[in-house]
Amino acid sequence: MTTQEKSKYELLAQMHEKREAKKQAKLRAKRRTKISAMVTLVALVTVTLGTVFNASAKEITITEIDEFAGVNETKTVRTRSENIEDVLEEHGFDIAETDKINVPTQKEVEDNEDIVIIRGKRVTIKVGDYQETVTVTKADAAEALVEAGYIPGEHDRITTNDDTLDHGDTIELVSISHTDEVTTEKIERGIDYVDDPSMMQGQEKVVDEGYDGEKEISYKVTYQDGAEASRETLSENVTLEPKNKVIARGTATPAPKKMKSTVSETLNTKSTVNDNGGYVNG
Repeated sequence: MTTQEKSKYELLAQMHEKREAKKQAKLRAKRRTKISAMVTLVALVTVTLGTVFNASAKEITITEIDEFAGVNETKTVRTRSENIEDVLEEHGFDIAETDKINVPTQKEVEDNEDIVIIRGKRVTIKVGDYQETVTVTKADAAEALVEAGYIPGEHDRITTNDDTLDHGDTIELVSISHTDEVTTEKIERGIDYVDDPSMMQGQEKVVDEGYDGEKEISYKVTYQDGAEASRETLSENVTLEPKNKVIARGTATPAPKKMKSTVSETLNTKSTVNDNGGYVNG
């Protein structure tokens, strides 16, 4: 093949490649147009179906309150479910026996429905010797007592297992009250002794009976569950001073007795001289 023929052949080959390239480009352009049209159609159908679905769906608001876990959340959803129970199941809300809900679960769903779920716990309340198990939704012990119908007094003592209630905990309520009491008490009289020389020693005589005194004592008394727990003295006030009893005691001593002698006694006591020159009594 001559150089001229070879150049002609190469030129024809290049022209063929260009025609094929243009042809492929046209085919790709057509495919892109078809795909774009299909995407647009699908999007249009999706929007249309979504519009139809949303138009027939109902919008509801679900609020979940769980004081024990620190949860308070609200979200708005759309649903085609027929009753409240199905709606809650559809959106992942389980209702336990201890939970409270503001609408019956078998109620038919209405548009713009507001559903409120309040999580609860079972706890035991103990008051003195009485106790009962109740369901409460309050995590604070004092608020849980009020919810269960127990109204703690200002000075009542509340004890629990922990600061925040949990399932199975016990709340103990000790009723504490304070009262002021005033009592009258006797002040025992004393005894004063006085010497009386007109009476013999060992003799006594009441000169003045005297009398007991009285005082008023103010107490602050604390009661726990109706029983007295402590008593604090606030003040004492003497309303009647006691008067001591006076007793006289004899101080006189008896006079010594005089010795009396008879004639025979005198004679018998005289001294005589015996034969030996000594003195003999009697």
